[in-house]
This record gives sequence, C-alpha cells and structure tokens, in this order.
Amino acid sequence: MDRHDTLNALRDAKTNRERIFNELSNLHARAAVEGNDGLDERIGNLNRAIANADERVAELEATYGRNTLTRQAELEDGLRDGR
Repeated sequence: MDRHDTLNALRDAKTNRERIFNELSNLHARAAVEGNDGLDERIGNLNRAIANADERVAELEATYGRNTLTRQAELEDGLRDGR
C-alpha cells in the first residue's frame, strides 16, 4: 500500500469511527430517555467496534508515518547521491 492508498484508507477509517461513535452517542441518548431495555448488547457491540476502529486508525497512522519516513530518506539519499 503506497502513501496515497494509506492516506485514503486512513480517511475512510476515521470516517467509519466517527459514524460508529455518533451511533453510540445516539443510543446513549435513547437509553437515557427510554431506559436500557434491549440496548445494552448493542451499546457493547458499538463499544467494541469503536475499539477496533481505533486500532485500525492507529495501524494506518503508523503505516503512513513509516511510508513518509521511508520516502523522505529516499529523497535525502537521492540528493546526496546526486540523483
């Protein structure tokens, strides 16, 4: 996966995490009004989904950082070597 692909995947992962978080916030608000009847399992599932999304974002950020450092090192090597 190149830097561009990684950056796109990172943007998508952050958007997905935000969507899940919004859904969880809505469920918490609903539970406050209607009570938790039947919502506990869904809230638990969304909490796990957010944790997974956080891991995915962290992995992609690390990959993007490594790709950027590699590209920067390649450019610096090219400048030293006169490429």
